[in-house]
Amino acid sequence: MVITFLGALFTVMHKHMVHLEARIEEAWNEISFQLKRRTDLASVLISTVGVYAANEKNMLDAVNVARGQALIASNAGPTKAGKADGELRQSMESLFAVAEKSPELTASHNFRELLKTYADIEDKINAACLSHNTAALAFNARRKIFPTSIFATMLGVTTDKEFF
Repeated sequence: MVITFLGALFTVMHKHMVHLEARIEEAWNEISFQLKRRTDLASVLISTVGVYAANEKNMLDAVNVARGQALIASNAGPTKAGKADGELRQSMESLFAVAEKSPELTASHNFRELLKTYADIEDKINAACLSHNTAALAFNARRKIFPTSIFATMLGVTTDKEFF
């Protein structure tokens, strides 16, 4: 009877941990996908702004470098991707500041559509981050709470999930 109870308890805890890991993975895949979409869009924005602000070559190059680093880091896990994402966001703010100085560019329907797409991607990244971090928090808390902590250690689950 005790062995049956412990077996059932182990099965339920394991199933819950696997479910949380799947939620984390699903959210991370969405984050990664949206980060790649944003780096692709950043390339288009760099080209578009570059036509109107050719004198800002250093800033455009800096944004392009940050874009490349973010693209590489998007497959490197939440910590590295988050750092590269912060650098890309900061450089994109510089790009938008330069774009605002060009009345022809800001009046362009194409540019406004690119900005809407960029905002949409940002919203999707934020939603996926919330989902990822909520699942990671639940996983990390569950892993540390008795009796799951004992079973997690037996299964080799000894590290926390990363946040983005």
